[in-house]
Amino acid sequence: MEDKRKFIRWNEPKEKSAISCAELEGEVDVLDMSAGGMKILCSRHLEVGTVVYAELRIIPQIKPFFVIGKVTRSTARDNVYDVAIKFDKVSTIKPAA
Repeated sequence: MEDKRKFIRWNEPKEKSAISCAELEGEVDVLDMSAGGMKILCSRHLEVGTVVYAELRIIPQIKPFFVIGKVTRSTARDNVYDVAIKFDKVSTIKPAA
């Protein structure tokens, strides 16, 4: 199967990230990330198209960065969901939610 990704994906060792949207506010586990998006492990199903705001602290020595994105996929796995999010905006300035 051909990989159609535009960006290299980094696998994070279950890094925690603050996230908020209409259906959820709290911390989630980041499973992997690229310049174009991320996959998270979430306790709730998020509808495709849901706008998500996240504060990411991936490298402890660097200040957090903020992303606004949309859910592109939400797949059930055991009692949790793998949720794919495509970034629309990445910034070092916290957006107004």
